Amino acid sequence: MSKPFSLNRRDFLRASAAAGGVIATSTFFSHNILGEESTVRKRNSKINHVILLFMEGGPSQLETFDPKPGK
Repeated sequence: MSKPFSLNRRDFLRASAAAGGVIATSTFFSHNILGEESTVRKRNSKINHVILLFMEGGPSQLETFDPKPGK
């Protein structure tokens, strides 16, 4: 008898990461080789600027999720 198909956690995570990478990069390759517009619908957005705050560090989880009254 042949061994039934089994999927362990490591293989599942590897396949999930690969699928996520393909989905995430699919928008980069949505234009064809000739440079024509993609078939993906573009949003009519009025947002022109984005503020990105990348802050390393911060308070401990114990200090943020364990409020101490009076302090």
